[in-house]
Amino acid sequence: MDKLKTGSKNYTKLIITIVIIAALVSLMVFSNVTVKLSDTKIDVRCGMDHYTVLVEDITSVETISSLAVGVRVMGADLITKYSGTFKNDTYGSYKLFIYKESGSCIEITTTKGVVVLNQKTAEDTLSLYENIKALIGE
Repeated sequence: MDKLKTGSKNYTKLIITIVIIAALVSLMVFSNVTVKLSDTKIDVRCGMDHYTVLVEDITSVETISSLAVGVRVMGADLITKYSGTFKNDTYGSYKLFIYKESGSCIEITTTKGVVVLNQKTAEDTLSLYENIKALIGE
């Protein structure tokens, strides 16, 4: 009887673990790079990664057509996107939230470091770039 109870507890733990892992994988794989602009900040989310850029900390905003992603320090390297903290020769440690196939990216340099992001299409990325430039008064 004790073996039956132990087996049942182990089975329950296994099911709970599988459900949690499936939920986390789904969150990372099916999430989008979401950028929300407000008067004071830019919130960037992708999966479980989140980063806030204060408008007052922005020193420059540029578009870039190519990026050597470098090495993932903490975050996700998924089939269609990168998100989290990465490190490369150009920026050192930086925040990255991009769709791999989009092409162009937006490089936001702040007093705290660099954030590189994009949207699913080059057109959406350019539109976001223009909105960020307007937000910072350029």
